[in-house]
Amino acid sequence: MNVDDSATADDDFRNARWRTAPFTHPSTLETIAMEADLKSKIKSDLESFLKAKQYYNRLGRLWNRSFLLYGPSGTGKSSFIATMANFLGYDVYDLDLSRVKDDSELKMLLLQTTSKSVILIEDLDRFFAEKSTAVSFSGISNFMDGLLNSCYAPKRESWCS
Repeated sequence: MNVDDSATADDDFRNARWRTAPFTHPSTLETIAMEADLKSKIKSDLESFLKAKQYYNRLGRLWNRSFLLYGPSGTGKSSFIATMANFLGYDVYDLDLSRVKDDSELKMLLLQTTSKSVILIEDLDRFFAEKSTAVSFSGISNFMDGLLNSCYAPKRESWCS
C-alpha cells in the first residue's frame, strides 16, 4: 500500500490515506537467497514473535518487532521484507517520507495501518541526510515503541519496519 498520490502537500493530514495495491510478491523463505543458518535464525525469530503476544502483555510491553535493513541497492532488502510479510501473512505499507509534511501527519498515517503490518520506509538515511524536514527520526521511533502506539493496541496488534 502507498500513500495516496492524489493528496497534495496542502491537504489536511486528516485527509491523508493509503492507496491499496495487491501484494503478490512471490518471495518466500524457501526461495530467498540467504545463508541457511541465517534463514533458520530469522524464521525462528519470526515464529517466536508470533507466539509471544501474551508474554509481552504479561510484561506490560508493546508487542512489536522491528528490523533495520541497510545495504546497497539490489542486495535483496525489499525481497527480504516481502519474504517476512508473506511468512507472517501481513500487509505491507510503503511509506514515502518525502510526501509527509510533519510528525503529526506521520502519526495519522501510521495509525491508519492495519494491525498486521510491515511498514516499509526506504532510504531513511538518505531522506534525513538530504532534506530539511519536519518529519523527525524521533517521530518515527516514538511511534514504533512509544505510548501512542500502545494506546491503539486493540487496532494495531504489531509493528514491523
